[in-house]
Amino acid sequence: AYGIWSIVQSIPSMFIVIAHMGTDSLLMRKIAYDKSTEQESFAKVLLIRLILSVCFISFINIFAYVFNYESNIKQLILISAISHSIICFTQVIASVSRAGENFILESVLQISRSIALLLVVYVVMQFDLKLNGIVYGELILFIIITATCYMWYREKYSLKIKLFKFDSYVMYLKSAFPFALMALIAPIYMQIDIILLSRMSTFESVAIYNVPYKILLFMFAIPLSLRRTLFPSLARMHKTDKDGQIATVRRACKLITFVGLPASIGLFLISDRLIYSLFSEQFAESILPLKIMSIMLLFYYFREIFNVTLYASNMERSVSVLFTITIVINIILDVILIPRWDYVGACIATLLAEISFMAGSYYLIRRGLFKLIEIKDISIIMKFILSVVVMGILVILSRRLPLPAQVIIGILGYFISVIVFKVINLEEYQSVQKLFQYK
Repeated sequence: AYGIWSIVQSIPSMFIVIAHMGTDSLLMRKIAYDKSTEQESFAKVLLIRLILSVCFISFINIFAYVFNYESNIKQLILISAISHSIICFTQVIASVSRAGENFILESVLQISRSIALLLVVYVVMQFDLKLNGIVYGELILFIIITATCYMWYREKYSLKIKLFKFDSYVMYLKSAFPFALMALIAPIYMQIDIILLSRMSTFESVAIYNVPYKILLFMFAIPLSLRRTLFPSLARMHKTDKDGQIATVRRACKLITFVGLPASIGLFLISDRLIYSLFSEQFAESILPLKIMSIMLLFYYFREIFNVTLYASNMERSVSVLFTITIVINIILDVILIPRWDYVGACIATLLAEISFMAGSYYLIRRGLFKLIEIKDISIIMKFILSVVVMGILVILSRRLPLPAQVIIGILGYFISVIVFKVINLEEYQSVQKLFQYK
């Protein structure tokens, strides 16, 4: 059932770009440039979103039939697509908020959505409503959240809907196309392994693969948050302060190393206990995939920082080409490795693709922008490695303790080592702190 649920969620997520076609990002940029365009841009995006949502739901329905899923799975995929299209409307309001460098609304929406989904799962488990209960419960939940969000916005900002000339909608979509292209590539890259596993293996393999993947999605929040806060300042400094941009990127890389290296190694060391604690012994086969994905985590962290640097430096086309090449590499590796090693092959394919993506992003920065790593950085890297070694030893020695105690001991050991080795100074800490001070 979990494998089927993974497919039901993955297919709409992979093609959700059809429901917005990059209009959210364009809306955010237009309002950031000129606050007076908010109402007009908001009204245009709403009508475009409504039409695109119908196209999105129709496409997902056709996709499910083309891939010849069973009738009950097709129905659940369709309901999930409707849910995704409805909750996608809240991103219009979130984009308006983001345009003013205010991320509170978006955070509230994400937290509310997560808590409510947990409540739905709890109710489904209590009344044994099975998979249908989760999918239909999610639909009801997303309708309530979206309706509440728009009632709040209408009351606070006097929402007015009006029609414009047809040509203006066409021009809006054309302007949003570059954003749509990147939004299309990213979900395909994140979900392609699950789709190929469902066709080349079994739903049990999908479930085994998806368990560690969900854990990693939770840990992706750190680089995504940093990327969101870095972009405006890096874009501004690219035009006005080149040295400042280089210094900011270097500090961001140091922060990512500070967080990502222990996260990757720590997750590798506690993979078995984490799977047993969060799931059950039935998912023991997910331990090896989680270990492989934990290695991938560090490369993903660096790749996010490299990519936002390239976006801020007007090199998004190069990133698009690199992204496309990475997807092709991932698919080829999946086709070769999944028949031989099943879900482990999918994990290896993802790891190799992520390494290629990170290396390609670094090459683009070094060739087109600036030299990121210097000789003097080697001593800092060695200090990070020593700190992680201390953490690893403590985690291994504390395996007999409860998992929370083991994690706390590892974290404390790492932080103490970082302080002793003087890896991060006070100035760097304060500069990082400013990045996360929302206006």
